[in-house]
Amino acid sequence: IYDFHSSSVTGLDICIRKQLIVTCSTDQSVRIWNYATKSLEICKYQSDECFAVSFHPSGFHIAVALTDKILLMNVFSNDLEQYKAIQIKGCHEIQFSNGGHLFAAINDKVINVYNFWTCERPTNYQFNAHLNKVRCIHWDEDDLGFVSSGIDGAIYSWVLKDNSQRSDECLAKNVHFYSVVKEPGGRGTIYAVGSDQMIREIVEGKDAHIFDAGAPLSQ
Repeated sequence: IYDFHSSSVTGLDICIRKQLIVTCSTDQSVRIWNYATKSLEICKYQSDECFAVSFHPSGFHIAVALTDKILLMNVFSNDLEQYKAIQIKGCHEIQFSNGGHLFAAINDKVINVYNFWTCERPTNYQFNAHLNKVRCIHWDEDDLGFVSSGIDGAIYSWVLKDNSQRSDECLAKNVHFYSVVKEPGGRGTIYAVGSDQMIREIVEGKDAHIFDAGAPLSQ
């Protein structure tokens, strides 16, 4: 792959329906790559540094986080075209739901969930329990909730219909959690990695198994 970023890559996502990868960087560019042909298909420079990016499940849209806003863009064959901007400062992670009708934007320790079609955030769709920066979220298979992890050593499972309801939580002392996923199929098993170099299998808020990875792991 040629024509790569000239500065730090801050975001990456894979399209689930097309052979495409999107990346963004502090060089102010968003780039879409075809991993089958190992070629750069689109390069679009923005007005500011880019800090996070996510592919819509359809492959026809992306969301990009800049310093003070999120840009929603249409993906064409050789160009990206902005059609909406949402004012939010300091967003460092974006994640579309599996169905694509919602997306979550992390602003420091607060998680905001937006309706993709209206670009509005329902009043009860702001989730705030972490005491420090949220590093990762992962949507439930049915999109009725999600799991989040942060450098405060906390992992929370959220239910969308009532953001005060956390179905599970796991707290670990002296650990910064960097990434978390929930196993599909309704079992509710969570896997997380953090600064202690361990892979944790978490069931009902407690460690079921812990594996030593022998190296730092992140997203």
